[in-house]
Amino acid sequence: MTSSTAVIVLCTLISIFVSRVNALGGSATTVAISYGVNITICGIVAGQPSQRIQCWRNGQVFPVFYNISFESISGGRDVFCGVRSGGSTLVCWDTQLVPKRIYYNETLLLRHLSIGDRQICGITNATDPNVYCWRNGRLSGRREFGFRSVSSGLGFTCGVMFNDSVGCFGIDSVSARGVQEGFAGFGMLSIGVGGGHACGVNSTGFLICRGNNDYRQIDVPQHSAFEFHGLALGANHTCALRRRNNSVVCWGGSGGEVNDDIASVSFETIVAGLDFTCGLTTDNFSVVCWGVGWVRNDSNPLGFDQILPGPCVRSSCPCAIFPQSSSLCSGDGSICRPCDIAISAPPVPALGPPSPPRTSSEVNGGAPISLVDYAVPIIMAGELEKILDKRVGMPEVNEAEAVELMAYTALHCVNSEGMYRPTMTDIVANLERALGLCSGSHGSMSSSD
Repeated sequence: MTSSTAVIVLCTLISIFVSRVNALGGSATTVAISYGVNITICGIVAGQPSQRIQCWRNGQVFPVFYNISFESISGGRDVFCGVRSGGSTLVCWDTQLVPKRIYYNETLLLRHLSIGDRQICGITNATDPNVYCWRNGRLSGRREFGFRSVSSGLGFTCGVMFNDSVGCFGIDSVSARGVQEGFAGFGMLSIGVGGGHACGVNSTGFLICRGNNDYRQIDVPQHSAFEFHGLALGANHTCALRRRNNSVVCWGGSGGEVNDDIASVSFETIVAGLDFTCGLTTDNFSVVCWGVGWVRNDSNPLGFDQILPGPCVRSSCPCAIFPQSSSLCSGDGSICRPCDIAISAPPVPALGPPSPPRTSSEVNGGAPISLVDYAVPIIMAGELEKILDKRVGMPEVNEAEAVELMAYTALHCVNSEGMYRPTMTDIVANLERALGLCSGSHGSMSSSD
């Protein structure tokens, strides 16, 4: 794989996952949830001359800023905000739906927005510093970091930096520090923050979660590389979309409790409130919600007009245009489809002889133990260094990603449920990906005797 090809692949992966992660309340998309005093759900209407906002509250649907176009919206505790088309203006509404413009700059345009409980953070097109955050409608500071994306939850915000590491900050410094340390050593494509936990897709395509696990909200179901492409995190639950059919799977607290009807639906995007989740359906662009917190507001679908499946942009799309973009955007822009993942790999090199296996005397106090029983808990804990041959030096960055990919592939191969095991096509693809990661490495693993 040439360096230019690698850059293209990385940029493609980033474009897929940054736009598909919605934290508590949400990162900017075309559907948003505001929670707190009232539950308000808003969407950007499709097929209109202006991409206006429509909201639902207490069973009633109503317009907001009827003749003004917005490209994305996001919600948090007692607030929801919208980025005007073009990115120059950020407008927020309080519980009384009184609007307030909190940002305007025709040079430093907003290109990413996320709202947690009360913190609003946006990324501009500046080189660095590029993150602005507001609390209570006032600018609370500018972070001196280079972030590619940010996500806000309850009391803290995390983001993926330009070097693919995770940085976190906020008034809940304990959670922020714990989550940041949990992602140390991983190269990440995306990150989403919930109540006290965070999840993201790493550079090898696997979803990993860190932080509070009181409700098993970070116990990610077994999956193959790049199986999940959308995330929504609530206070105590996590939901994701499966790439193969855009169906939703949730785990943790009952805010993501999925019934048979919801499980059979394909979604374009999902977004979480504290204890419920909503999604934009693929078949007719309606909004439906589920979870214990939504039962009290039993109303599905919400009665919106058709909602846009993505922002209408006037720039060219890097991969493909969403079907019916012209009519959905009313002739003013196009909706970009996420790029398909296509990773090429170099020819398979000759493999050297395997390292001698570790004996039972090295583990379990000398008692016999199967390889599966020994390795699986360690892999799931993310402590791969414990099962590497100690006679071989620690892997370099590229090698570490390859080792991680193969470890998770092996983990799925020994799943007791056959339906969850990878196909041979999946295994070969992961092997090729791992070899591609190692092709330019000359570190400890490849140079050891």
